[in-house]
Amino acid sequence: MKPFRLKDYNLPMRGFIAIVLLGIPAGLLQAKNLSGAVAVVPPAGKEDPELGWRLVDMVTSLLGETKRVTVVERARLEEVLKEQELWAAGAVSDSEAVRVGRLLGARYTCVISVEEYTRAFGVSLSVALRFVEVESGAVVEVIKGRGNGANLSSAMGDLREDIRAELLKAFRSSALVDEVEGGGRYCVITLGAEEGAVRGAFYKVLTSGRIKKEKGLLVVEEAFPDYSVARVVRGEVGTGDSVIETNSPRSWDISAFYTYMPFDTVGPKGLGVRLLFDRDCNFFGPDMRGFALSRGGAEAYGISLGAFKGLAITEKSTVYASATVPLAFASQFADGHYYQNALYGFEGALGFDLWLGNLYAFAEMSGLYLTPFSSWDRSGLPAGEMGLGTLTIKAGFGVRF
Repeated sequence: MKPFRLKDYNLPMRGFIAIVLLGIPAGLLQAKNLSGAVAVVPPAGKEDPELGWRLVDMVTSLLGETKRVTVVERARLEEVLKEQELWAAGAVSDSEAVRVGRLLGARYTCVISVEEYTRAFGVSLSVALRFVEVESGAVVEVIKGRGNGANLSSAMGDLREDIRAELLKAFRSSALVDEVEGGGRYCVITLGAEEGAVRGAFYKVLTSGRIKKEKGLLVVEEAFPDYSVARVVRGEVGTGDSVIETNSPRSWDISAFYTYMPFDTVGPKGLGVRLLFDRDCNFFGPDMRGFALSRGGAEAYGISLGAFKGLAITEKSTVYASATVPLAFASQFADGHYYQNALYGFEGALGFDLWLGNLYAFAEMSGLYLTPFSSWDRSGLPAGEMGLGTLTIKAGFGVRF
């Protein structure tokens, strides 16, 4: 079959239109259940005809990323365009959108409108996507985005990212928790691959009453045709709770800890702050720490940079491993003078978290090695040159937000 080109058809109009027919499984568009098909309509009567096609391609691609849509055969689209002369110059009205949807058997029509398109100093492009219900003629959703760039391609890239997040949020799927297993660590939700569930998708857990409150977070581990198995990332889950798809979450953990080194006779100890970033709540991410250590007459202040990987044991506890590279500034006072040096090394740790909501306590055991970058200005310093390799024990409290 030859590719479709609008110029193949002699439409008596200044503007132009192309319709891409998309099927959407049952889901949510701003908490309204949708099923059936959507016709995506580009702007009419614009001075740059290529822009309309590029917008159609962009929206089609973004809808594909939602994992909720499939493209219908273009032969049907061509047949409608041959038979009908629908569009005059200017913007597409809601009534025209309804007419197109009925002709194509679509339940919803998505009309793309260009609200601003300037090319004075670079390119500025502002676009609105208007979803119209064919049966009632009501606008059920409006999504807007803006892009700026040195040329049209860069502006379209900026616009794509602006619209993408809103479009993905709009096509959210809802379901119910059907079973809870594994001591509350896993659950079964009534949404499968046929309804658009995919491995790695996140769902908020809502209370089952009429007033919905968020109570937890799930991530799909395996999607079967008519149901999915999800892991409880945080919070608690009960049978009958509602779940709704959400964006990939990002969490920060901040904690304060005390350090003790039981096998070092010089008696080192210290305090520190730990910052973890877990982008997808999959217990993996960067591990950043600030610390202060004292050892005899020496003190060291520094940072550690590395990564951690965790594993859920129960819904309220995790174990983790961490590997970091510490860098520190050390100072010792002896004979009425301060002696300074820079330290570097390695630390590997195994730890345990115990959760209470978003608060947690943790303890970890690590092997720490620190050594000076260069020799000290004086030998025989009281803290043994501040170079050490030893076992450390840390304990502290933190919060996730």
